[in-house]
Amino acid sequence: MSRVAFGITSMKVGGIDAVTGLPTSLEDVGRIYRDTGTWTVADGEETNHYAERELDPVITIQNPGVETLNFSLMDTPADTLALWAGGTVTEVVDEPDVWNKPRGPVNIEKSIEIVTADGTKFTINRGKVTAKRNLTPTRNGIFLLEISIKVMTPLVDGVPPVTIADPPAEE
Repeated sequence: MSRVAFGITSMKVGGIDAVTGLPTSLEDVGRIYRDTGTWTVADGEETNHYAERELDPVITIQNPGVETLNFSLMDTPADTLALWAGGTVTEVVDEPDVWNKPRGPVNIEKSIEIVTADGTKFTINRGKVTAKRNLTPTRNGIFLLEISIKVMTPLVDGVPPVTIADPPAEE
């Protein structure tokens, strides 16, 4: 049966259960800046091994390319910055929350679930998060948080790095 996965209904982020290796506590990521979402697979590597006096390879070893999900968030309150970029949030009564940048590198891993308009569900069970702040201080500029998530091997055996579930059957 033919199907076309298109559009986006939801994108959620969550933790990773240490026992099952599956997503936990999924919550909406917030407002995604239009037309910034991409999920790409880089070209893999291929290594050919040759024998002397032979033109064709004897053995070829292939490694797949890295899968990366990219998108930009336009909702950038302090707690969102801490979730994606690390650091802490200072909360003071009757004052705005303040995000405090971490002093060094951070290691942030999350799970992601995307549901398209046709009902197809894409899940990254373990992803390495990198976040970059992008402020354009101009009249029409906007502060965006650029998110990049690289698919990682799950820490629990038998859990796939990515799943793509067909939409529910129509009744």
